[in-house]
Amino acid sequence: MITALPIVLTVYLGILFLLLALGMWVGVTTGVIGVVSMGWLVRGSGLKLFIQLAYNLLNSFILTAVPLFILLGEILLYSGIGSRLYTALSGFMSRVPGGLLHVNVWSCAILAAASGSSMATAATMSTVAIPELEKRGYKKPWALGSLVVAGSLGIMIPPSIPLIVYGFLTETSVIRLFTAGIVPGIILAMMFSTLIFIQAMRAPKSIGGIRTKIPFKKAIRDFTGILPAIVLITFVLGSIYAGIATPTESAGIGVVGALLIAVAYREFNWHSLFISVKETVIIMGVVGFIIIGAIAMSYSISHLGMGNKIVGFIGSLQFTPLGVMFLIYAVYIFLGCFIEGLPLLLIVVPIVFPIVTSLGFDPVWFGIAIVVGQETATITPPIGCNLWVVQGITGESMEMLAKSMLPFFVVLVVFLVILTFFPQIALWLPSVLL
Repeated sequence: MITALPIVLTVYLGILFLLLALGMWVGVTTGVIGVVSMGWLVRGSGLKLFIQLAYNLLNSFILTAVPLFILLGEILLYSGIGSRLYTALSGFMSRVPGGLLHVNVWSCAILAAASGSSMATAATMSTVAIPELEKRGYKKPWALGSLVVAGSLGIMIPPSIPLIVYGFLTETSVIRLFTAGIVPGIILAMMFSTLIFIQAMRAPKSIGGIRTKIPFKKAIRDFTGILPAIVLITFVLGSIYAGIATPTESAGIGVVGALLIAVAYREFNWHSLFISVKETVIIMGVVGFIIIGAIAMSYSISHLGMGNKIVGFIGSLQFTPLGVMFLIYAVYIFLGCFIEGLPLLLIVVPIVFPIVTSLGFDPVWFGIAIVVGQETATITPPIGCNLWVVQGITGESMEMLAKSMLPFFVVLVVFLVILTFFPQIALWLPSVLL
């Protein structure tokens, strides 16, 4: 057994990034490395062990919540909730400096509580918002930048698929993670909105847009149109926090409720249901394959003793705990430029989690911090999925979109620093409710 950490880690990561650079899919890459590593560990029985791990993974009760929350979000999205939500918020925010850009942020924040997906949130709200933004004369950089970045709230505000996966990987309570994500998600949305407000007051021509005055009665009437969806989301999440149902059980109830709401909206049919189920199967197939590969790789990392060796190596560098955390953030954000968010989470967490816990950091807090880091991965070129989603809808150049998200990217980094120095931002609500 090789004991020299630098050699083991260099070979391991070298093979990983070489395969990724050659265009091999992330799930296949991690699976191949995991099988080979496990074959080395158990003398040729790596494939058998890999199959056993895959079976145990797919038989996990907590991970059953992932496809159910995906289906819940897909049904609500096809029910027209996006357009209803945008219309409802426009009535209250159209008079505020920055106007519809605030609607972009808060509609994404609310929709995140239904979809649990950054890409789905960004795609839905971009489709709804862009025609309105163009009609009212908003400048593209700030309009599109707000959509790109606000869509990332889909992986922070519960139900969050990355938080479910993180909880599974680290054996951390998903309920506590969901609860911990609420306050940071709201604060982050407020910071995005504050940035827009300041820019609109400082340089209104850079924002553009025509302010409209929507009668108060109409605004109230439009808002009532989304109350059923808000009640459903509140019930689903509330049942989890109250301990009435597990995340998986509440997701199942939520799917039934979403179907009833979709039927009530009269914008849903059998074809839409088929498409929702089809999209769920496709997404879960991709996610499941990546998770299986990453679990295989993390298993080999654990049994090679690399986790303990890395902890010892970091300790020998005599970094402060905060210094270690900022080093992890820097590496994570850098890798996020080249690896999509969820695969990055699955690759990095098994390696760094032992380090974080050995330094005394709370696993729940770290789950929120790493998801904030993952948010940066969804918006940083060349891989940032939200950039590609908005680019596909608008046809704008990737260079323009990348520049448009820079002010919001700075906000994300600043918030990550604040969260690090003030962990109670994430830990306060779980301590009160649970």
